[in-house]
Amino acid sequence: MSRNLTAVAGVFALMGALGSAHAQDKVPGSDDAYLTKPVRVVVPFEAGGSTDILGRLAAQILTEQLGQRFIVENVGGAGGAIGAAQVAKAAPNGYTLLVGSPGSITVNPHIKANLSYDPLRDFEPVALIGDTPAAVFVANGSPITSLQQLISQAKAKPDTLTFGSAGVGSFFHLAGELFKESAGVDIRHVPYRGMAPALVDLLAGRTDVMFGSVQGYLANRGKVKALAVGSPRRSSLAPEVPTADELGLRGFYTGSWTGLLAPARTPAAIIDKLNAAMNKGIQEPAMVKRFADLGMESQALTAQAFGKFIATEFAETGKLVRKAQIKSE
Repeated sequence: MSRNLTAVAGVFALMGALGSAHAQDKVPGSDDAYLTKPVRVVVPFEAGGSTDILGRLAAQILTEQLGQRFIVENVGGAGGAIGAAQVAKAAPNGYTLLVGSPGSITVNPHIKANLSYDPLRDFEPVALIGDTPAAVFVANGSPITSLQQLISQAKAKPDTLTFGSAGVGSFFHLAGELFKESAGVDIRHVPYRGMAPALVDLLAGRTDVMFGSVQGYLANRGKVKALAVGSPRRSSLAPEVPTADELGLRGFYTGSWTGLLAPARTPAAIIDKLNAAMNKGIQEPAMVKRFADLGMESQALTAQAFGKFIATEFAETGKLVRKAQIKSE
C-alpha cells in the first residue's frame, strides 16, 4: 500500500534531478539506435478505466517528448495478469511497455495461484505516472458524519457495518482491510463486480462506507462525504479533507498508483531515456493540471526510486493479504 511514496521521493530527490539532467547524455544517438519504430504500451485492463486513462496520458507524454509514437493496446483479463504476462515475456528492447498498478504488480502475486510472472524479477521499473491517496467516504445522507463516529460504531457492533469494493483483492478491498487493522475494528466486506455497482449501493444506503480514492471522491463530490484521506499530509486536490493521522488514527497510509515498467533486462540507457522523458512531461503545467482534473498527483521519481517503492509496496501488501487471509475468487 503506497504509504512509502513520499519518503522514497524525498530520499531520491537529488538523484532524480541529476538523473533527469544527464539521462539524454547516456544514450548517444539513441533516436537512431532505439526509437526507429512505434512503441507498444500495454494497459492490462479494458479501455475507459483510470489505468487506461493514465496509460494514454503517459503515451501522449512520451510521444511528445521523444518524437516517436507510443501506442496504447488494451489487453484485459484476470485482474491485469494477462497483459502483464505478455509484457514480461516480450523482448527487452524498449518497444513493449506495461502500464502497471497495484492490481497487476503488488496484489496479484499474493492472491492468484500459478501466476506466470514475478513482478520483482520480470520487470524493470521505468517511471511513476501518478498516484492518488485513499479516501474514506460515506453517502451524503449517511448517519455517520465523522471518522471517529465510524470507528466507534464499528467497535460497538462488530461485523455489522459493511463496506463495498470493486472485488476481492482490489485496491479498494485492501484499503478497507488496512483500515480495519489500523483502527482495530471489524467491518464486513461486500465485493462487487466493479466500483460502479458498489457506489450505487453506498448511495442507496445498502452499504455503510467505502474505502476509495481521492480521485473517486472528487468524481462524486456532492453525492459522498469524505471523512479522511490515507496519506501523511492532506491531498492538494482535496485540502478540505483531514488526514486519518490528524483525527487520531495512526497507520492508515495507503493509495493507488500507476507507473510504467519494461521487460527485465531492458538496457539501462533505454530506461533512463524513458524516465527522463516522463519526468519532464509530467511536470509541465498543462499536464499537472490534466492530472489534477483526473484527481491524480504526478511526482517525478528516478527509475531506481520507483523500483524501491514497488519492492516495499509488494512486501507490505503481502503481509496485509496474509493477515486478512484474502484469496482470489
